[in-house]
Formats: sequence, structure tokens, C-alpha cells
Amino acid sequence: FFAANYPRCAASSDRPAMASVNPTFVAALLGANLLSLCGCCWYLWTFSRLKPASRKRLSHLQLLSLAVADMGLHLGGLVYSVFQAGDHTFTKDVREGFCKPYDVIFRIFRFISVLQEMHIASTTLLQAWHHQRALPCCIKIIPLVWVLGGALGTVDAVLVKWEYDPKAHCKPPRIDTTSVLAIGSCAVVCALAYVVTMVQAARRAPMSVQRRFLRRASVFCVNFLATYTLMLVCYSNLSWMENDMIWTLAQVLEYLNGFFNTLTYALQTRSATQGATGHPHHQVASFNAMFASRDSVVQVSAVGAEARQQSDQESLALQWARRHLEYVQDGPSPQSAVMPASPGMQSPAVELLMASEQFASGSA
Repeated sequence: FFAANYPRCAASSDRPAMASVNPTFVAALLGANLLSLCGCCWYLWTFSRLKPASRKRLSHLQLLSLAVADMGLHLGGLVYSVFQAGDHTFTKDVREGFCKPYDVIFRIFRFISVLQEMHIASTTLLQAWHHQRALPCCIKIIPLVWVLGGALGTVDAVLVKWEYDPKAHCKPPRIDTTSVLAIGSCAVVCALAYVVTMVQAARRAPMSVQRRFLRRASVFCVNFLATYTLMLVCYSNLSWMENDMIWTLAQVLEYLNGFFNTLTYALQTRSATQGATGHPHHQVASFNAMFASRDSVVQVSAVGAEARQQSDQESLALQWARRHLEYVQDGPSPQSAVMPASPGMQSPAVELLMASEQFASGSA
């Protein structure tokens, strides 16, 4: 489209004087986008390996929605970084023409990503306040996040059209009120969620499951605050965009948001993910329990047919042992003096009781 409508070979007078692009800044933008894209692809691959029941969990659906939105965001950022690297080879018309479609696509996926981050922070607040009944409704809201994010991004692109400046930036000509309100609202919710979860976690036992869960859930809120705060300041004060170092740092931090989220998920749920992949001989769950001031890790494994059979045999042997004690105390009884036969009983407890029976018979 650009090659057909905006020829690259133009007169030198069509190319305005512009500052040279810093290759270090461009490399940082490319690296941040590639890291986040790899992280999003890894989560999608991990999600595809989960059991159907695990895929329906609220946390997995939230991260799936966030990963897909981040992929669109970072694909746009990757194209922008490549375009910025070769900016000096394009005419002014090509540069301005690139900013228009990039502006719409980038802002739509950014709004969806920001709203999904707010959705995660809101559910963290609900869990910290023990409003578990509202969590099923949160699953139904996830599609609405995409609808609302797409609508806000489109309206914002119509109201505030980004322009191209001589420093190779696609940026708004004035303060983007919609973006500032969206990012600022999400930042407030994330900060509130972090404070509340930390307070609630401090009230729990030092090694309790609730305390560790609340701390882990609050990390996603911290990720958003760390990656979007500088961008929020730049959008509120356009003079910060004129500083190449500050503006590039704000972009790099925003582009690293997807990588930090997937890294947090990988570090926190590694054992749970391994147990939910559906492979045999995996432990299905684990949890931490506080008992006698010691942090005990209880591993819950699947009970197979062989384990159930052994449990039934040992239960039968214990019943016979009770009858045998009655036989010793009250005298012989036809029903209690005979060990019930059961084919295939090879449990150590059963063998011990059978040997005890033979010894008792020999003594009599």
C-alpha cells in the first residue's frame, strides 16, 4: 500500500531535516517487543497443554485474554520499531501515512490490554475481600473487555489523531485525555489492589496458603505500575516526549509489560502447570500447610486402582484383627476365629496378621 501510493524515491526537498535515530534506542525497542512476543507465545502454548477443566479457571482465562491483546500490541510495536530503524529512507508522506493506521491498531490493543489489567486487579481485590461469589461473573465480563477496549480505541483515534514529528515519533499533538484516564484509572485500581492484598496478607499466618496466594496475585498489579507509570507521566506532560531518552524508556517499559506478566506466571505456577499438563505420574496438586510452626508441603497424588485395592485389603485385615481380639478375650467363635480369605491379599499388614493368627493357633 505504501509502495504504491507513496514512492520512496523523492527529491531531497521532500525530506525535512530530522535528527538521526539512535540505534541503541531502536535496538531496545526491538528487544522489548521480541521478548514480550516470545512470552505471549509461550503462554499460549502452555495454555493449549492444560486440561479442559484448568482452561476454564478465571486466572487462566484472564491471562489468555491479556496474552492475545499483548500480542497485537507488541506486533504493532515491532513494526513501529522496524519502521523507525529505517525511517531515513522514507519520504514525509510515507511517515505520516504510517502513523495513521498504526495509531488506530496500537491504541485498540493498548486499551484492551489496559482494561484486562484492570480486570485482573479488580478480581484480586474481590479475592482479598473474600467476595468469592462474584468471581463467576468476572469470567463473563472478559468478552466485554474486548468490546469496550475496541470501542474506546476507535473513538480515541478519531478524537486525537497522532502526527509524525521530525524526531521519528508517532505521538499525539495534544494531551490524549482518553488514554490518560484509562491508564490512570487502571493504575489507581492496581495500587489499591496491591495495598489491600498486602494488608490482608499481613493478617494471615506467616506461612498460610492465603497469605502466599495474595502476595502472588499482587505481583501483576506491581508489573503494571512499574511498566506504565512513566508512560502515564509522558502522556500527561507532552514535553517529556521531546526528551528522546525518557520517551524511549517509557516505550521500552510499556513493551516489556507482556514479558513481565508471562515471567511472573512462569515463576509462580511452574509446579501447578506441570501437574495440569495431563501427563501420567504427575502430582495433581500441592499446597502449603502451617502445622507445629513448620512449613510442610503436602503432595496430593492420584489414587489408582491398585492403591484402592490395597486399601480395601488392609481395611478387611483390620476388621479381622478386631474380631480376633474378641476371640482371645471372650472365647472361641466360629465367625471370629477364621481369617477371611481374599485372593491376591499381599499387603504387609495382611501378612503380619496372618502370621499372628498361625502363632495364636499353634499356642492354643
